[in-house]
Amino acid sequence: MGVDRASATQTTWSVPAAPRWPLDDAKLLEELGAPVVGEALAAELLRTYTAVRAWAEAGQGERKELFAGRPFRPDEPGGWHEGYPLSPALAIFHQLRQRPHLIAVRDIVIACRQVALWAQDHALLQTAVHFSTAAASADPRDPALANLAAKACRRAGDRSRSEMWHERAFGLARATQNVRQYIEAHRSLGRLHIANDRFDLARPHLETAARTARRKGLKKAAGGAYHELLGYATLAGLHRKALEYGERTLRWLPLHHKRTPALAYDLAFLAVNVGAYSAAAGLLNRVVAKIHAPDEQVVVLGTLGRACGGTGDVDGFVRAAARVEHLARAYPLTGAGALCGAAEGARLLRRWDLAATYANLALDTGRAAGADLAVRVATDLAGQISARAPGIPQIDLTDPRQKPITALINQAAMRLERWRGPSWRGRRQDRPDEE
Repeated sequence: MGVDRASATQTTWSVPAAPRWPLDDAKLLEELGAPVVGEALAAELLRTYTAVRAWAEAGQGERKELFAGRPFRPDEPGGWHEGYPLSPALAIFHQLRQRPHLIAVRDIVIACRQVALWAQDHALLQTAVHFSTAAASADPRDPALANLAAKACRRAGDRSRSEMWHERAFGLARATQNVRQYIEAHRSLGRLHIANDRFDLARPHLETAARTARRKGLKKAAGGAYHELLGYATLAGLHRKALEYGERTLRWLPLHHKRTPALAYDLAFLAVNVGAYSAAAGLLNRVVAKIHAPDEQVVVLGTLGRACGGTGDVDGFVRAAARVEHLARAYPLTGAGALCGAAEGARLLRRWDLAATYANLALDTGRAAGADLAVRVATDLAGQISARAPGIPQIDLTDPRQKPITALINQAAMRLERWRGPSWRGRRQDRPDEE
């Protein structure tokens, strides 16, 4: 398989059909009622989504008459768009409704993708699902857009549609000989399997992603795959392998990659799992200021609460746990795991009743959200707390893991200090970024 070029052979690859459009628009309506959206933008996005769906489903010859009964109003976008982050996308959608037969497919894709990424940044997960689906439907042969839709569905907890989009991304990547998107599909599907507590299925995909990227000399893709393997190994209790993957990730992932704060978090998560609580707490306090999406921030806060418990910082634990409890109500899919972190922190402080409360809350939250991994962890944790089993002790200075984990934490802290943010060079508008 070559890199982003057509194959010399005429192999025909099977491409699975795309999943149906999202059927539950009630969740979208509820989400667009959030204060961050506002009435005017909510109405515009709903109208736009309906228009893009009609346009994507219509044949080329039918598009000219799609919105024929609608009067032309060149001033329709209105002053509230100007200077708004979504103004380029909204301008394209305005053109779509006025001249649907003349609009370029790539323009529609860019606009839908912009809305989907904006929605993800603001944890509007159903909005991201709907507009990433719209982008993938507008250009059904682009594997990058199938991957975008797969990741949006995964983050929203729609695992079945996420798997279907991943399988389609595999087929499209093979058919177009697009190695980068082939790697990305393996990496993202591995991450989905981890969330579903299917470690046996996750590892082959993540190893394939890393091996293929390394063989093709794709540094950033290899770094992304090793980053996922770091998370896999930590959750599986393979701490020596996690240290190895952490070193490889730091070596391969560019400094200013958008996931640099997430990498710092995952190294801190590894640290708390070996008992290096002080080092983890210092790094997590820096990370929490760099991750702004609330469904991701709650995860950081849960681990920060655990680290504070390990260092005996009662005030720090109370602050972190209170924020976790609040955010978990709104973002239960990631909040369930964060509540497990709060339970661990309370256990380390030997506040057994509070620990049991958080563990049971994590269990209830995870079951309601379908967070399989969090349910398994919360179940085990509740049993350990009931038996008054102590948490992971502070790492001993003679432990052979002490030196390498400290070195990794220090490297992550220095990278985070130098990191300029996810958009310092600007995002490519013609294809989705890696996570």
